[in-house]
Amino acid sequence: MSQPPKPPEQPPKSPAPPAKPSTPATVPPPAKPAVPPARPAPPNPLAPAPPKSSAVPAKPVAPPQPAPPQSSGANRRRSQRVILQVPVVVRGKNASGAAFEEETSTQVVNAHGGLIGVSTQVKQGDTLVIEHKATEDKQEGKVVFLGPKQEGKNQVGVEFTQPRPRFWHIDFPPDDWKPA
Repeated sequence: MSQPPKPPEQPPKSPAPPAKPSTPATVPPPAKPAVPPARPAPPNPLAPAPPKSSAVPAKPVAPPQPAPPQSSGANRRRSQRVILQVPVVVRGKNASGAAFEEETSTQVVNAHGGLIGVSTQVKQGDTLVIEHKATEDKQEGKVVFLGPKQEGKNQVGVEFTQPRPRFWHIDFPPDDWKPA
């Protein structure tokens, strides 16, 4: 009987190369539990209707320009404004030139005038006499501002012809006071 051939001798194995630092295996994040999608909220019957799309593309809007300086005092503040309702009587001439007298109240006051709601139609530049009902003190002023109607009354800004910080009988905040 013959013997099976011997396998050739192999050279001895060399030691294994140094191991590289192992990086942590990336493990996929745990599967998220299936959550049913949220239901859309029901439409609000009081909400305004969404705007309808138009076929006309919107025109680019120019950036706002700073307002030119005004000399009328509309943007100048010489004293702090205070929201205060003071009963007054307003006398003057209406837009037609007829004399009028009206009991009303201020909405905002400052040392140089105030904003008054007046039912009578007046014009910018008109001269009015304001009477403080509690003290019966009177002060002449000029209409320097006409605003939109509120509660059926024209918003009339009056500037005193002479500054009278004590006319309203309140202490105004200092000029450098800034509301929070």
